[in-house]
Amino acid sequence: MENEVMLEVSRTEFDLRKTLVLGQAFGWHYDEKQDVYYKGLFGSLLAVRQEEDGLYINQPNRIEEVRDYFDLNLSYNRILDEMKTSGYIKAVMEKGRGIHILKQDMFEMIVTFTISSCNNMRRINNSVLRICEAYGKKVEADGYMAYTFPTAADIKEKGTELLKDMGLGYRCAYIEKETEYFCQADANALRDLDDMALYKELTGLSGVGDKVASCIMLFGAHRLDAFPVDRHIKRALEEMTGCKYDRRQYAPYNGLVQQYIFYDRTN
Repeated sequence: MENEVMLEVSRTEFDLRKTLVLGQAFGWHYDEKQDVYYKGLFGSLLAVRQEEDGLYINQPNRIEEVRDYFDLNLSYNRILDEMKTSGYIKAVMEKGRGIHILKQDMFEMIVTFTISSCNNMRRINNSVLRICEAYGKKVEADGYMAYTFPTAADIKEKGTELLKDMGLGYRCAYIEKETEYFCQADANALRDLDDMALYKELTGLSGVGDKVASCIMLFGAHRLDAFPVDRHIKRALEEMTGCKYDRRQYAPYNGLVQQYIFYDRTN
């Protein structure tokens, strides 16, 4: 990649592939031949590849934003090493070592996880890409091309009618209401709410139930204790032998444990 710069981080601390295959973020493209992941972010095209010594990115002026997005300023290894675990939980945490929780845009999280309800990863990603193409900004760099995820204002300006041709079904009406909400709400003010107030605000939105709200809190508001329960997590907890999962034991990092369990069940 042209003009690339390296962010020094070990693969044991941060693993790009593990982090991006978990379904916490949509709209990432993968070039298998070049081993590069790219996505329209920060109003431009971000291309990222990983070597043993660190991450290489094509946006030298976006270093701090990339660090924040991938949460590289927090040592997850330190958290894991200080956690008292055993048995199944210890095993999945070691298997998933390198996974980070991304810090993402709240509106993008609300829309994408509304789409995720009763859906599969491939269809979710395709729907997200269609929304980006219809409403987002086209960005190009190093021979790659993508579209940024639109703001609520972008969708409102072009009109929500376009959503009805994207195979979103009943979710279309939810996204229309979420768009209207975010055209008036302050996303930063949402981030400042405490956990209970944020949960209440999110579940007050059309199409946002317990699991989707927990996903938004974890992957958007970066509440690392949020614990979304889908069929993979539910089954894993049911199959745990010899112990019950006690959220008090892993607070305030239950969200990390959830991602390690999810990675173990799906990879």
